[in-house]
Amino acid sequence: FVIEPLASSWKISAVPFLLEGIDLKSFLDRVLSDVFDGKSIRRGIVLKEELAMRACKAAVKGGQTLSTKEAELLIERINEGMELLCPHGRPILLRFHKRDLEKGFKRVL
Repeated sequence: FVIEPLASSWKISAVPFLLEGIDLKSFLDRVLSDVFDGKSIRRGIVLKEELAMRACKAAVKGGQTLSTKEAELLIERINEGMELLCPHGRPILLRFHKRDLEKGFKRVL
């Protein structure tokens, strides 16, 4: 975050990329409420909860159809090193060797 003081308020001029598009007022209200209540340690938990919720909402769901452009973007992100787990920690890819596929279709023993 880049936060600058103004006369009697604050100016937020930058937000972490992962938080782009969140309800910033609600998020900061929760964080500041925790800080003022003496729960400053909870700030990381609020951030983690916000990121987990955003990841879950943005994730591709089972049975969801992707456009060609969306599929290409997903493949590109995977090739760039995107985490290969869903927001809940389950794998999003399985690797099969050619021989395993051939065995599955009874092409080889």
